[in-house]
Amino acid sequence: MNTKIRQIISAILALNLIFSINLFAVAENEDSWKNKIDEEIYEKITDKDTKVPVYIWLTDVEHEEVIAETEETLGYGEEDLAVIDEDFSDELAISVSNLSETDDESVSDELAKYLKKTEKKRKAEKEKTDKYIEKKREKYRDKYNEKSKDFLEKAKIEGEYILFRSQYSPMIIAELTEKQIKKVAKSDEVCEITYYHKRAEKPATVELSELIENTNIDVFHDIGLTGNGVSVGIEDYGDYNVTEAEMDASRVVLIESLYDEDYPSDVTADDLNHVNLVLRLGFGQNGIAPQTTSYIISDSYFSYSDLENLLNSGVSIITRSVINEDVSGYTDSEKWFDHIATYHNVTIVQGAGNEAGAISAPGLAYNIITVGGYDNSSLNDNVSMYAKSNYVNTGYCEKPDVVAPAFIFNASGTSFSTPFVSAVIALMLELRPSLAAYPHIVKAITLASCHRKALTTNVVENITDGITDKQGAGLFDPYTAISIAGRGNYGARFISAGTTSTDVKFNVPYLYGATGMNVSIAWLRNTTISGSHDAESDATGGDLTNLNLSVLNGSSTVGTSSLCNSSTEMVYVSSPVAGSTYTVRINRTDSSSETVKVAYAWSFDEEQFQYTGDFEGVYFIKNKQSGNYLNYTSSTGFTQNTFTGANAQKWVVWQSSNGYYLLKPFAGNTGCLDMDSVVSGQYFSIGLDSLDTADASILLKDNGAVEINKGGSQYLLSVLNNSSSVNAQVVWKRINNNSEKESGMEWYLEPICYQVGDIDMDGQIAADDSRTALNYSAGSTSYGNMTNIKEYLTDANSDGLITAADSRLILRFASGLE
Repeated sequence: MNTKIRQIISAILALNLIFSINLFAVAENEDSWKNKIDEEIYEKITDKDTKVPVYIWLTDVEHEEVIAETEETLGYGEEDLAVIDEDFSDELAISVSNLSETDDESVSDELAKYLKKTEKKRKAEKEKTDKYIEKKREKYRDKYNEKSKDFLEKAKIEGEYILFRSQYSPMIIAELTEKQIKKVAKSDEVCEITYYHKRAEKPATVELSELIENTNIDVFHDIGLTGNGVSVGIEDYGDYNVTEAEMDASRVVLIESLYDEDYPSDVTADDLNHVNLVLRLGFGQNGIAPQTTSYIISDSYFSYSDLENLLNSGVSIITRSVINEDVSGYTDSEKWFDHIATYHNVTIVQGAGNEAGAISAPGLAYNIITVGGYDNSSLNDNVSMYAKSNYVNTGYCEKPDVVAPAFIFNASGTSFSTPFVSAVIALMLELRPSLAAYPHIVKAITLASCHRKALTTNVVENITDGITDKQGAGLFDPYTAISIAGRGNYGARFISAGTTSTDVKFNVPYLYGATGMNVSIAWLRNTTISGSHDAESDATGGDLTNLNLSVLNGSSTVGTSSLCNSSTEMVYVSSPVAGSTYTVRINRTDSSSETVKVAYAWSFDEEQFQYTGDFEGVYFIKNKQSGNYLNYTSSTGFTQNTFTGANAQKWVVWQSSNGYYLLKPFAGNTGCLDMDSVVSGQYFSIGLDSLDTADASILLKDNGAVEINKGGSQYLLSVLNNSSSVNAQVVWKRINNNSEKESGMEWYLEPICYQVGDIDMDGQIAADDSRTALNYSAGSTSYGNMTNIKEYLTDANSDGLITAADSRLILRFASGLE
């Protein structure tokens, strides 16, 4: 057989194979499109000409492509957003977290000094973060607009029959006939079609006859944060009135505001004033965060278009004290909110509702913060749950996430619990602007702030129970939340498919009076649309990643949390042990192919920690690739080794006067990490600089790891030959371009909770510490082999010098803690 004939036969066989495969695919899936259509749609069809409003959920855009394009345009990504590296200093008497117990008038002045000191860097961090989020949202708008435009043209759907075309999700709302619906369902681009309900909204408020003023709004002013520079979107109900809301008109942008005649005829004057009470509490001139910029929607119907206009306006937070009327269960609106929170860098705070029953839509969305209420009308510490606060999840996501004060002015309801939380989050974003890019970290901090549960009827809920039915993590504590943000007691990790667990260690050498410890995690549920549904209440939004949380003291498990349908877990340790290393172990139990973003945060009750800069502190330094820890001894030098918790694995990260960091061995008496001689090729050994001038920069990546960069040059802390072996030499590697980076160049900073000012490390700050600092500043005493850690603990004002000013400040610490 000649070559030409063989080629012809081969071509025919290939065509037959392709044809047979296609026929098989059609035959096997010829009815699969029917499963995409919600049965409720057929119930609404009366004849062939009936047009039914439906959601059309399309296949999603390539998210990695959007992120790559954003980074290429800007020259940086999420991992590059943190700029602030200044320690909170200048005579802070006690931590903000202690304000709930101790009234210290000096805190406002001291925080004001810190804010002034870091003003330029906070501004730079905010500008960088805002620019990143703005550009990323712009890229997404382009992708989604192009995708939906192409689809509608191919489907021949146009004009008035297109009710809404999302710019931020793969969703279209249109009016279609049965024939059109079936045609659309057969498209490979369509994942599902569900019935669209135009939802009326209502305020989540109950009117009271008495005036309630026990909300401690003024204490926020004592902290000194105001929410300045933070943009918040408020969706609410009623007639906005600048006077009633006590708003600064220059800080208000009306996205949508309706008048009395646009509301139902039976609406009350109290309902119409709802938006003003919400604004007054959260963002009014005498409210919690008075200097935020508020973008307001006040409407009687749920509007995707208005909410997407909030994203167009650049908001970092969306707060909703309204609920979708008479709806519960995981609906299409929950699905949309989950998608928005996952991909568009916005924290969404939603009221639970006030029927003492099922969580109102869209409160069951996994990726938002759903807020219930507690009764703060009494000064009694043993507060009760707000009797009308919704909590039933009907088998869907565990909600609410936290509870907050429900009584304000002369009204009550989760309407007020919600802006209480969102306004505090605005204060957190003012303090740490890059948090705006990480809604899962904000949520983890919110959960970790809780150290109490309210009294409940029938079933008792204790803080040691973790996340419970009626109140989630418990009573949201604004002071602790701000302290976690300022202290840096949080982080994030990526967990890829096939990875079973990730560990985070933090060391608690001294408790400083703490008797309880909250460890919480929150992750973003991916919302790529898949599956089919029999009814709207059964809608799902993609693969549900399931993570479990364990907290270990050494090798002993001291608490676990394994909710089966949630995106949060919490463990509360009622008697943490001083001198212990705790492990936060996050286990993945699902089989999804998605990479999940998970955040963790922790706090202690009665904790007295001061603010620190982004990285200043004491740490174990863990190699991301190998899981081994940076280790130093005079005999072995710098290596990576299995975890021991010994002083050889503890590192002091101390900010130098130029804004960079000195990395010092914990127990050394001199020297910081410096460059030494060539080992081989681009690898250089590490030495110790006795002059303490060899500084380094630290770059946070969006996977929670950091790159440690030598003195602004392209020398990254690495492992020789990118080895994962125990005892492998840790080195600097010269990097000429990004292609030369290695997986072993990423490290995790795992905190060791020492208190600045506690020089003798006995678990309390006392006058003895002040005297030691004075002696050290005068040169009359020496710290010997513990110089590195004790110098760090002595430098109370974090100016890189040990002077009498540190002694005076430590004395103030001691006085403030008595």
